[in-house]
Amino acid sequence: MILYKYVSFEAALAILKTKSLGFSHLEDFNDPFECTGFGFYDLDVPTSVAIGAFRNQFSRKYVILSLTRTALNPLIWPHYGDS
Repeated sequence: MILYKYVSFEAALAILKTKSLGFSHLEDFNDPFECTGFGFYDLDVPTSVAIGAFRNQFSRKYVILSLTRTALNPLIWPHYGDS
C-alpha cells in the first residue's frame, strides 16, 4: 500500500533533505473536533469536560503522523499542500 503526506513545497524539500517526517501533537491540529468521536456519554461529568481532559492527556503523551491513501484529493491539497 502506498501512503501520501500532504505538505507544502518547502516542507517536502525539508523532508527530502533531512530524511525525516514530523509528527504533530493533537493540540497543534486546527480542527477543534479532532478526537471528539470517543464515547464519553456514560460518565458522570459533562461530555465537553471529558473530551477536554482526554485531549489534554492524549496530546501530552502521544504524537500523530497523518497520512492518506488518496494522492489527489482536491479538498485536502489546498489546505495542507499550500495550494
